[in-house]
Amino acid sequence: MNTLARQKRRPDPIALVFAVLMLALAVLAALDWLLVLEPRLRSEADTTARALANAYARSIQQIVSEDPEALDTDAIRDAVGEILELSDSQTGSPFFSAVSIEFSPPRQTASFRMGDVECDGCFTNAMPLFDPRNGVLVGNLSLSGSPVFYQAMRDDARNSFLIWTVGLLALMSMGWWALSLYQTHSTESDIRATAIFDASPIPLLLVRQGDGSIVDANEAAEQLLASALRSATRIDALLEPDAFATLSDSGPQVSRSLETRLQLPEGKLPVLATATPVDIAEAGWLIVALIDVSDHKAFENRIEQEKEKSETASRAKSAFLAAMSHEIRTPLNGILGFTHVLAQGRLDDEQREHLELIDISARNLLGIIEEILDFSRIEAGKFSVRQSRTDLHRLLDDTVRLFRNKAEEKGLELLYRQETGLPKLIETDGLRLRQLIGILLDNAIKFTPRGGLELETETRLDAAEPTLALRVSDTGIGISTDELPKLFEPFYQVDQSSRRPAGGTGLGLVIARNICESLGGTIDVDSREGHGSCFTVLLPLRIREDERSDGPRPEFQPRRSTRIDTRALVVDDDPINGKLLVYLLQARNIIAGRVESGSAAIRQIRERDYDLVFLDLHMPGMTGWDVVRELKHQQGSEPRSFPPLIATTADVQKGSRERLLGEGLDDFLAKPVDTRALDEVIARWTEGPNNGA
Repeated sequence: MNTLARQKRRPDPIALVFAVLMLALAVLAALDWLLVLEPRLRSEADTTARALANAYARSIQQIVSEDPEALDTDAIRDAVGEILELSDSQTGSPFFSAVSIEFSPPRQTASFRMGDVECDGCFTNAMPLFDPRNGVLVGNLSLSGSPVFYQAMRDDARNSFLIWTVGLLALMSMGWWALSLYQTHSTESDIRATAIFDASPIPLLLVRQGDGSIVDANEAAEQLLASALRSATRIDALLEPDAFATLSDSGPQVSRSLETRLQLPEGKLPVLATATPVDIAEAGWLIVALIDVSDHKAFENRIEQEKEKSETASRAKSAFLAAMSHEIRTPLNGILGFTHVLAQGRLDDEQREHLELIDISARNLLGIIEEILDFSRIEAGKFSVRQSRTDLHRLLDDTVRLFRNKAEEKGLELLYRQETGLPKLIETDGLRLRQLIGILLDNAIKFTPRGGLELETETRLDAAEPTLALRVSDTGIGISTDELPKLFEPFYQVDQSSRRPAGGTGLGLVIARNICESLGGTIDVDSREGHGSCFTVLLPLRIREDERSDGPRPEFQPRRSTRIDTRALVVDDDPINGKLLVYLLQARNIIAGRVESGSAAIRQIRERDYDLVFLDLHMPGMTGWDVVRELKHQQGSEPRSFPPLIATTADVQKGSRERLLGEGLDDFLAKPVDTRALDEVIARWTEGPNNGA
């Protein structure tokens, strides 16, 4: 039997006290009957008999008083007979056993005795008879009372006493029985608690709360602690400093846990220690559970390592995306740019057709690359939006104009139905919204062999949250009901046999859905095979009434050109892209020069006066970032003197423009260079746009 069992199974003194009380009550009841109640009953019986005798003696006195000289002995005898006939109504026993009258001379001859004079337990009550005229003693009346009075009163008192005594003993017996049940249940609970303590697979220690002495340990604790338990008598010798003080600092019935380490001969073992206060034999104890968490800690360390690996891989993937964007878009910039340059020259129809095919193929390749990069950002969790002031009318007009030419080339009609009350300025990510509409229009053109497509806008201002609805419908081949649920899955092209001629990666609608959800909206499709499709986009509508400009916000304002002969420097290690940008600038009446390294750019900016510097960021040796840092270092605390720095990079990931502007660059021009974007940059950093080709 372990210490816990011994402590919990100590005899309960209440049961012993209960038994002593019951025995004492029985003894006291017997003594009370013998010493108090029975003499009291006998005295009360005598008193009652005397009172009755006195009452009948007065009737005989009355007869004697009528004529003391000539006694009526017959009347006296009749009165005595009536006295002897008095009896108990329940038992029939007479109250008086004998009556005698002895008259004084000269009437002594009238004396007589009636009844049983040899009665055991009887008592005699003598009463004098007087002459009422002169008070002379006439005679003596003696009444022998039977024990019937005492017996009747004793029987009644005994029955009542027995009933109350038995009732009280019965109540005490029921209390004893209830206490026995409680003690039995408590004993069973103690046995169960002891069994649980012993059989628990969790190491448990029974510890005295005051000084931390280890009183008992179950088998699991003995296996865990082994030799340490034999040498240590206090729990604070097994745990780290202050651990036991923390565990014991808890209120009644409040458990406290903490992670600590066991000091074992073979080393320190991480455990989760939980102390639960218990009251045993009115003393304070703690049951301390020690759970080995070494595997959990090792798992946490592995999770942390895997998390670090994942974050490293995510950073590597982001860097890879930026590098691939730059490496792929850089040659495409040359292809598209010089295709545009050649198209400005004198070409016959066949040559012009070939150039158009080159341009279409290059732009299709660019679109595929953009979709793959966007999907990679979505998978990496890097796909985000930036809310800003957007001209919704201009965005929709430009997007429709861009895709109308593509639709007309296929013989399709593109209609645009703009709602009359469509707000002009809204808060959204204009770049992502343009991309979303472009994906839907491009899909509609791809899968519509004949007929046309339509873009329709609708605002819902009366709803709880104002909403902008965009619907793109077409008269194309449509989608079957079975294929609709798979429409937004990556790389899935429903009915691929019919859609393969249209090409594509199968990622457009996945990207469209992510854009829509990132903007806080939803996208839905309604389609019937052979009858066309209708995509509906619902976006939260945040109307802007201000007219703030969306121009760049450099941390310090560089000087702007006020000369007619604007001069620009193109810094790019790729000769094709450098020559292309120089040509585009010269076509806009800007004097442009070119260098292929960062160090050459520093020298040129120091030696010559430029109005604009187009700076490629990804160059070998001294990068564009190094050029920015060197120029700022040379400037020191003096007012800025170097020209605006426009980043020309193929890194067009979301947030690239903001990052570039935040690190000292003044503007951003993405590759492949869009001539309209180039015109906007030139206009922002000179007095106005130059007239160009």
